[in-house]
Amino acid sequence: MRKILFPGILLILILVMAACGGDDGDNGGQTSTGTGVTVGEGESFEFQLAWISRTTDAFRLSQEWADRILEKSNGRLDIQLVSYPELGIGGPDTLRLMEDGTLEFTELYSGYIGGDLPFADMNNLWGMYDNIDTQLLAIAAVRDDIAKVIADHNGVIVSYGFYPNNYIFSKKPLDSLADFKGMKTRTHSVVLGDLLSGLGADGQFLAFSEVYTALERGVMDAAITVLDAGYGQKWYEVTSYMTGPIVALAQTWITMNKDAWDKLPSDLQQLLLEEGKWREEENLRRAIEGNVTNVKLNVDAGLILRDWPDDVKPILKRTAIDVILPNWVARTGGPGSEAVRIFNEKVAPIIRVRVLADGTIEEY
Repeated sequence: MRKILFPGILLILILVMAACGGDDGDNGGQTSTGTGVTVGEGESFEFQLAWISRTTDAFRLSQEWADRILEKSNGRLDIQLVSYPELGIGGPDTLRLMEDGTLEFTELYSGYIGGDLPFADMNNLWGMYDNIDTQLLAIAAVRDDIAKVIADHNGVIVSYGFYPNNYIFSKKPLDSLADFKGMKTRTHSVVLGDLLSGLGADGQFLAFSEVYTALERGVMDAAITVLDAGYGQKWYEVTSYMTGPIVALAQTWITMNKDAWDKLPSDLQQLLLEEGKWREEENLRRAIEGNVTNVKLNVDAGLILRDWPDDVKPILKRTAIDVILPNWVARTGGPGSEAVRIFNEKVAPIIRVRVLADGTIEEY
């Protein structure tokens, strides 16, 4: 039996992920996959899976996942991973590209698609969570709702994904709130931009592939990302400090265009979903571990680890409540929107923060 290495509360989320498998009998030329799914003979399919970057643990896991699917489908389902930079994609357009079929299979990151789909930012309210367990409970609470919203955009979620905590990589030490003032900082979501504004920094969106050069040339003073991604892009060569963490797992959804999905026979659809559950559980485990192991990688590479300055720590939560959440409410269409209704019903009881009818925010 595989040893579970992450906190017990995560089992709650895994139970939410779980679903009943199909008949595992072997007949009519079908082959058991070991997941409760049987795959028979038939047409073969090949997909490109568009991924944010090749330099992350999540990418490497997804390559393992693709290899498992190729083997268990008897070669009928071949998934080739390719990065956004290789496709010339910046990120914010990925929901539209998936919806119209330009991308048949892609990783959708909530921060990138939040401009087109503010609902996606519901569980990535940076600064709001006291711990990862709380965020995971909130994620589980709206799991079905996000699946429905993605379906409304012609997508089928095959697997849910997570990235470890984010840190600020900077050239100068951040010893007090004053050090953040005016600091040009690469961000990767509207919500992170709001958080940085609360700290007095100047958040600017920049595609991940462009960050190294921007830091090297001084176009950016700092940049935010998860530690494995920063390490993979060698940001330790162009920065000296990493400050954080921002306590939250960035959420993604491995999504297939519905038209492409409908072309797959039912046995391959079921295999994708069953293996998607394996990938999700493994991704969550590795993301939690990565909050520790990736710190060491970057420190060993020469970066100096800094905790948030004492005068910054209370501002993170205050900004989440006073700036991030109200701005998110406005982007969803106001306090009467469906997104806010779901937030108040399912997320607010977990984080103890809700949106009132007049749009003001109440802690309780």
